[in-house]
Amino acid sequence: MVKKGFLLLLGLVLLSPACGKREEGPTESLLREKDREFVSSTLGTMNGEARIVLVTSQRECEFCELTEGFLEDIAALAPGVAVEVFDLEKNGPGAEELGIERAPGIAILGEKDYGVRYYGLPTGFEFITFIETIRAVAEGNPGLPPEFLTALASLEKPVTLTVFSTKT
Repeated sequence: MVKKGFLLLLGLVLLSPACGKREEGPTESLLREKDREFVSSTLGTMNGEARIVLVTSQRECEFCELTEGFLEDIAALAPGVAVEVFDLEKNGPGAEELGIERAPGIAILGEKDYGVRYYGLPTGFEFITFIETIRAVAEGNPGLPPEFLTALASLEKPVTLTVFSTKT
């Protein structure tokens, strides 16, 4: 267990300077070349626009700066994607309106708000799904078969689906 914790800490220390805001000059992208190509090909041709709202916090937010840099990297590769940053303490009502209570929290908005929220830094196994979700929200098309959409439309009460993912 100590070894895994140490490797995770070491990985974060090595990755942290690679992304995020720094006062002294340009930053390097957290995205590898094949990730950049995936973002460009997936989001560069989408029909619609997406607004990604990141909720950060000045207090106890280990990954906020890294997440902001990561999202800015994505937006730089996709003309239809804009990133907006709210601070939980300064812009509490805006974050509250989105239903985000902790940081880093991410809302992906298209023509309307579909209620898509992420918490944490969506890298690793979550990366591809995150990028594809941006496209689906921007295009207003979840990519589900018509019978699923009909079944979902017949729901009488709101449903919250929460998915937890961990490294294995």
